Amino acid sequence: MSSFIDKQNDSWDLRIDFNSIRHVKRITGINLLKIQEPLEGSEATVEHEGETIRMPLFTELATDPLLLCEVILALLKGQMEARSLSEDDLAARFVGGVMAESRKAFWGALINFFQEESQTDSAQVLKANQELMTHAMRFKTNQIEALKIEELVEMQFSKSSTNGQGSSGSIQAPTLSGN
Repeated sequence: MSSFIDKQNDSWDLRIDFNSIRHVKRITGINLLKIQEPLEGSEATVEHEGETIRMPLFTELATDPLLLCEVILALLKGQMEARSLSEDDLAARFVGGVMAESRKAFWGALINFFQEESQTDSAQVLKANQELMTHAMRFKTNQIEALKIEELVEMQFSKSSTNGQGSSGSIQAPTLSGN
């Protein structure tokens, strides 16, 4: 079991077992047991070695915060009812770092479930995906931090003034690339 604290300082326990997986499927239509397969009805794709493939469920959950939020809310439905909260009430508490903390709790609970059920391949895939997502976010964060905003603004204004555009010239936003 994993837990997180919402913006009202209430603690929420994410427990994943066969019963909670059934519950998530009943509410959302998402079968967490098929974590390595494409989500039924989804057309989300990714390019891999020149081939277009449908994204597995774990990739969709990792890249779509709204989809993940729906799954987390389904997992917490019993706790919400015990506290007389609606889904909207709890979702409104997912601000600041709460979504990030609930995401960590979800992935931790799901990995633990697969390990306990001797589905080590799924547990390993999820661990690797979490590591990949962490490194990707760190990479993009480092790129953003490396931008020298003042220099970019000065460069853009000096470029526009030498083109006779003065201060009315448009400023080009910097792009982030892996190069």
